[in-house]
Amino acid sequence: MPRVSDYSALLYYLDGDHFRWNAPADLGTQAIITYSFTETGSLADPAVSDPYGATEYWSFDEDQRDIFREGLSLYEDISGVRFIEVDERGMINAFGTTGSSAGGWANIAMSGNGFTGRGDLTVDTDVMTKGTYGYVTVLHEIGHALGLQHSHDGGLTLNHHADTPANTVMTYNHSPAYVTDLGTFDVQAMQHLYGSSDSFAGWEIFGGGSDPIIIRSTNASETVIGTDQNTTINAKGGHDHVQGREADDTLRGADGRDTMIGGLGEDRLFGGNGADLLIGGTTGDAYSGGSDNDVLYGNRGHDMLHGGSGNDHLLGGVGRDTLVGGDGSDTLTGGTGADTFVFDQSDAFDTNRITDFGRGADVIDLSGVWLTRLEQLDISEDNGTTTISYSNWFELELTNYSDPLTGSDFIFS
Repeated sequence: MPRVSDYSALLYYLDGDHFRWNAPADLGTQAIITYSFTETGSLADPAVSDPYGATEYWSFDEDQRDIFREGLSLYEDISGVRFIEVDERGMINAFGTTGSSAGGWANIAMSGNGFTGRGDLTVDTDVMTKGTYGYVTVLHEIGHALGLQHSHDGGLTLNHHADTPANTVMTYNHSPAYVTDLGTFDVQAMQHLYGSSDSFAGWEIFGGGSDPIIIRSTNASETVIGTDQNTTINAKGGHDHVQGREADDTLRGADGRDTMIGGLGEDRLFGGNGADLLIGGTTGDAYSGGSDNDVLYGNRGHDMLHGGSGNDHLLGGVGRDTLVGGDGSDTLTGGTGADTFVFDQSDAFDTNRITDFGRGADVIDLSGVWLTRLEQLDISEDNGTTTISYSNWFELELTNYSDPLTGSDFIFS
């Protein structure tokens, strides 16, 4: 087991990139993390669920909650994380235990394209004041919940001379006294994972409790990742990368060329004035979903809209837009401009609709379904709607369109 003398020994993500809250983005990207205090009525049966044999679960009282919030603030002060307390279950959910063989335990930070963990964090003592073992345990378990591992475990471990509480609260060495602050390596590891504490400079973050969360970034080009709760993200400007998680999110672009990814909920994506890329569900990942019904608005600019796998509604807006419905029965509205409507193998056995075909020299791209000429299609018109089909495998309705179609209306393979 390799031994090191730096913060790399504390990084869980070295054993799997999903062991961090910002895994959908690059290392060093700031993260907004929800947490809750699990109330007594919602606590599980420890005899069934506790990994360390606890005999009782209990909810923190107000003093213990304040101590826990103070521990969170220490991590906020030194890195690019912000915590929002919510009423329902969040990404971190804290409560106490009695009789555990461990002083506490926490599920490790976990996220990726299309999934966000919701883990528990426990402390096995009701004495959590500064200078006690309980306070160190609070800091230690928060570290786990953010993606830090024990200094003596994992693929890398700290050298004995470096495995001290002055370097990290993730150590099991508490001599000569219980620390009341984070160590040098904790700070370095957290900044490696989530950036510096000034990552949120100029941002506005509202909500929490039972209310949706609102995030407003700055005019710079930034990456903004939502939370596990219903979140509205307003990107003010720049070339932003904006991504939702698993809740029902509203993502709004501004003047730059933005990339906006909805995630797993029933999302609403609004492009700004630039040439934006809007994606209703996550793609290209083993955990990808996008199975809910999204609404994507291109607004101005030459936008690219991808619906994902739900029954989505894509609206291109002003400009030459490219609309890709994806799996599911989708409704596509190009808006003004010469738009391209793309269909491929994921549209098999679905009925898709284009509501405004022909308004601006639009074309239907069927190159992804391996069709080569117009004669392969069955085209019929009834009561103002034109239906295009290929056997029973592909069907597309052009509502309010009855003009004849020619080969120039299509792109074939």
